[in-house]
Amino acid sequence: MNSAAESPLLSRDGGPDRREVAAAAHDLLTQQCRIVKVPDLVEGLLNRHQRWLRSWPRCRDYIRMRLREPCEPSLLFHDAKTDLVGLRRWLRFRLPLFPGLPMEHIRNKPVLQPDGRVAYWVGIETALRLPYMINKRQDGPKCHAARISKGGMVEWTVKLWIQDHWPQAYLDADNAGSYASYCAHDLKLVIFGKVKKVDVAGPSWQDEAGEPAYGAVAGKPRTDVDLHICARAINGDKEVIIDGWCYAQYFARGVPQFELESIERLVVRLNAEQDDVDLDGLTAAVRQRTRAHLSR
Repeated sequence: MNSAAESPLLSRDGGPDRREVAAAAHDLLTQQCRIVKVPDLVEGLLNRHQRWLRSWPRCRDYIRMRLREPCEPSLLFHDAKTDLVGLRRWLRFRLPLFPGLPMEHIRNKPVLQPDGRVAYWVGIETALRLPYMINKRQDGPKCHAARISKGGMVEWTVKLWIQDHWPQAYLDADNAGSYASYCAHDLKLVIFGKVKKVDVAGPSWQDEAGEPAYGAVAGKPRTDVDLHICARAINGDKEVIIDGWCYAQYFARGVPQFELESIERLVVRLNAEQDDVDLDGLTAAVRQRTRAHLSR
């Protein structure tokens, strides 16, 4: 059996060290992208680090207490009324748009694996939409078809990811099933009680460092879209990585990767609404408590 001194969680007096608790909670919440009840987070931490419980049987109570303080308030927040805990960076006041995939850090990006459904829908859409699509680059029919197929793979991989994880928020585009009809967006999301039109966009230029960057190309409409999810194919077109998202007005002028909003915030918002968590209410409550604390 491990001694208390051997556990990275326990302080010298046998109680959990608040910084270790905060770091472990931060890692788990970042992976889940979900605001959760304190008891659920405690059990998640102990399932991941079972040696902590073996080293100190009462550590469950200590961890629960540390999370409710909260430990390390620069990382975590706790709402006493609902007993919910999450990452403080999620309580920003700008629109946090999407989660479902492990992310070790806020700058890490989800990598999606296309499945058979993607191949099915890309094949149908390429065959039926191609005669009606404009070749913006004027580089010949073969290059045009190849570009549509690659873009369709990225689009459908992202759309099915959202459909699978947040079916309550997903709506088809206005031209779904009508292959001769043009539409500037690829899907719609019900978020904040409103319908947002979303375009899944691929890179269209390179920044000064040679990294793929995003922005509207000539001939691409700049209306009828609220936001863009920026994604691209990697590893020989076998996977899709989501670099982030941005509002339509910023996309029109061109956006390097480092200026994109993290997809994590969009995931957190969608998960909160799916779990019936009032993210805006939590933000207001935490902000009020912080102001009260600073005014003392």
